[in-house]
Amino acid sequence: MFKKLMAAFLCLLLIFSLTACSLNIKLPVNQNESNPPSEIEGSSDNTTTSPDINSTPTKPQGSGNNSSGIIVKPSPNTSSQNSTVSSPVIEAPTPPDTHHTALLKESYYQYSTLGANGKKVYNDICAAIEATQNVVHLSRYNISYDEMWIIYQKVIADNPQYFWVSKFIQYTHWNENGNEKIVDLFLFYTDGEITDNLGENGQLSSVASRDKIGSQIEAVNQKLEAILSTIPSSYTDVEKERLIHDIVLSQISYDHSAVGQSLSRVNYSRVYDIYGALINKKAVCEGYSRLFQYLCYQVGLNATFVNGTSDNQAHAWNAVKLDGDWYHIDTTWDDGSTNGIPLYDYFNLTAEQISLSHIIDNEFLSVPSATATELSFTNTFGMMLKNLVSTPLNYQKAIDYAVKFKSPYIHIMTNNKTATHMYGGFLMAYVFNSNSDIQRYIKEKGYSLKFDESSTPYTDTCIFLKCK
Repeated sequence: MFKKLMAAFLCLLLIFSLTACSLNIKLPVNQNESNPPSEIEGSSDNTTTSPDINSTPTKPQGSGNNSSGIIVKPSPNTSSQNSTVSSPVIEAPTPPDTHHTALLKESYYQYSTLGANGKKVYNDICAAIEATQNVVHLSRYNISYDEMWIIYQKVIADNPQYFWVSKFIQYTHWNENGNEKIVDLFLFYTDGEITDNLGENGQLSSVASRDKIGSQIEAVNQKLEAILSTIPSSYTDVEKERLIHDIVLSQISYDHSAVGQSLSRVNYSRVYDIYGALINKKAVCEGYSRLFQYLCYQVGLNATFVNGTSDNQAHAWNAVKLDGDWYHIDTTWDDGSTNGIPLYDYFNLTAEQISLSHIIDNEFLSVPSATATELSFTNTFGMMLKNLVSTPLNYQKAIDYAVKFKSPYIHIMTNNKTATHMYGGFLMAYVFNSNSDIQRYIKEKGYSLKFDESSTPYTDTCIFLKCK
């Protein structure tokens, strides 16, 4: 029987060698690849790499279960079930158990931009990832390489919870009358140390430990459940967002050692995913963005992954939907300031505002329009001090939120004026003057809010008013 099976397999390989199929390796665009990599015909193990998304913050702080399967390479005339592979799987992971109502996957932003056929492909890829299946049969969808490439990127951008899927993919295709059609998509999984691989002879080795991946999912969910239990479900959307912003910054230390390192297919770095952010507490901007996005999902907020550059480096951040409007938010660039106090310089910006320092790449990933200013930081949690003649803008709402959140600081933006020149005058005119609008409001509301002059630091454009 074994000899007959081997003979059949060799025969199938011979058939494939006479077809127009080829096998290619690609790297998803969320590693900042601006164009689809050029196709290398007849190659079975060509890897395209590109710069990783790991922009340094502007103000930084401080094996088991191995299995192998055979891929039967397809002929252009075969049915949709072209390839078979015996590989270990994990049970479909369950989301964290919390008191929140999570956002439904059907509402994920990138998914919503696809047509009916694209959504079917998207869902098939998601199902395969959740079970760590290596082969996704796509010939029945009659899609091109470009269509598959975009859909796969949208899957990765939409689903930060899939931290165990490798960024590297392979696929088979055929050309019919000059039209390239995708046959099968091959996915690879990583437990952080070992990653599945496909050899030059079409031999798939599912070497990543599915048991270990399952344990990692459990560890992530336990951490998420603990975090989400601290976010009241009664809070408004922007209040939940502010807590998530602060949680992300308190959770992660920026991993400067990872800057400039290439992503390896074998030793897979965790600084790009939520496992590294939650468990290792180390990440680069992609890890910050993915954790922010998934926490938003879990409290019912829609958020999407945004790709681009900043300071001439590949970079990632988010857009978040609040009260029907989209805003840009960059938790990486808000990480770290005087005394480790979180910044809000990149909290709920318009596309025009974020574009002053960031270049948005929307060539493959869709980016929602962001023009609203109603929920900007200085219209919600912070004050705006334009001069020393008029009372700071938004002081009443900022004080209300400081009391509600028990904030150790109130952020006073200075409208691009030098805080050093306004610091002392501001304190005397508005903080320690019993007749000022700020002090009168505190008394009228019956707050016990007091301020500590000796512990009120500042940066070039922000005064951090210390509450005590």
